[in-house]
Amino acid sequence: MAGRILVLNTGSSSIKYELVDMRTRERPARGLVERAVSPPGAEVAVLVIPTDEEWEIASQALALLGS
Repeated sequence: MAGRILVLNTGSSSIKYELVDMRTRERPARGLVERAVSPPGAEVAVLVIPTDEEWEIASQALALLGS
């Protein structure tokens, strides 16, 4: 089984990154980089909602690698 997988989740308004240890399920590093998409007072606000999709992406990558 692979040791650690770096997951990058990029979208139009943010980049999330997470280092996932596939053996222990620990996440020794994670973060979010985002930029202002909608200015204050805009009629439409863009919200970034954190999810657990990084773990799902890492699990699927591991399955594809056959480890």
